[in-house]
Amino acid sequence: MNKITILLIALMLSVAGLNAQSHSKDSTGLQISGTADIYYKYDFAQSATNTPAKDNLFGTLQNSLNFGVLDLRLKKKFGKVSFYSDIALGARPDTKPVDPANSYHIQSLYVAYQLNPKLQLSAGVMYRYESFEKLNPTDNFHYSLTNSFRQSFLTNPRTAGIRGMYKFSDKVSLSAAFFNSIDPKAPSDNISAAPFYGVSDFSSQLIVNPVKDLQLSAAIWVEGQKANGTHTNFQAKYKYKSTWKLSFDGNILNASDGVGAANSFRSAALYLQKDLCKVFTLGGRYEYFDQVLVAGNPKEHYNIYTLTGCLKLGAIQFKAEGKFDFTTKDNAGSNLIGKDGLPTYNASQFIAAAIYSF
Repeated sequence: MNKITILLIALMLSVAGLNAQSHSKDSTGLQISGTADIYYKYDFAQSATNTPAKDNLFGTLQNSLNFGVLDLRLKKKFGKVSFYSDIALGARPDTKPVDPANSYHIQSLYVAYQLNPKLQLSAGVMYRYESFEKLNPTDNFHYSLTNSFRQSFLTNPRTAGIRGMYKFSDKVSLSAAFFNSIDPKAPSDNISAAPFYGVSDFSSQLIVNPVKDLQLSAAIWVEGQKANGTHTNFQAKYKYKSTWKLSFDGNILNASDGVGAANSFRSAALYLQKDLCKVFTLGGRYEYFDQVLVAGNPKEHYNIYTLTGCLKLGAIQFKAEGKFDFTTKDNAGSNLIGKDGLPTYNASQFIAAAIYSF
């Protein structure tokens, strides 16, 4: 068992001990919640001679029953101070083929202080801003994740920082934060030994609820190292007659110089969901995504369609999902691979998942 795992367990036990000892009227008990999921995936490009690359957006393993992620959340409040921890264990968080030595991730681990009813200050490991999609499969309607979530979050998702959040009213809130950079100043095989940029990243997010059932969000994340660029995000969520949901998530990363320019991308995702009855919902997602993978080359572009059915039976959700990727022949660098192992211009996958919440 490595040192970080031991530290996390010790932290959990310490918080649990504080919970048992505390009798303050302003304190709350230790709240524990989480999810766990299993899935079956079939990629139609699979053949006797070709196994598609592992895809963390849609489950990492092919034609077998597998474990997705165990997400464990702890909350504790002492008067104006609150503690929050979110730890994910399993293959789903990985952005590369499953690595048993790196199969846990600290999603969040921070302390917050409610300075007054409107202003909250936080310090610790946090997401840079509130993304539309989340790693936890219960926080998303679709089991798979968009390309833009992978590019803007899974590749550079969270780090230590400080954040202030001000609530102007029940309809308007604003956050601003400074974070450590996780990128070294120079390439190094030993990342821990490479010099880092320090506290060089800034993010801010404005959330507005102008009318009932409508939420708008605008966020910006500026990396201190220019090559890795500036991220902008816009979200809109609308609920109609309690059974329809329409949402939009747009992302742009502009990286103007050096190797970072190859990471520039644009994406737009449109979500539509309909509750057909109390326990079953049908939803679709369309995503447009383009990216420059090699500086100076044309952009690679994709149209991605996802159709998902979700059955909710108490604490368990069952999801069946089809995902269909398309591009055109002018896309010189298509990353879609056919059964012959060669680039192709369309791909399809199917997944069935069971998700338990506690």
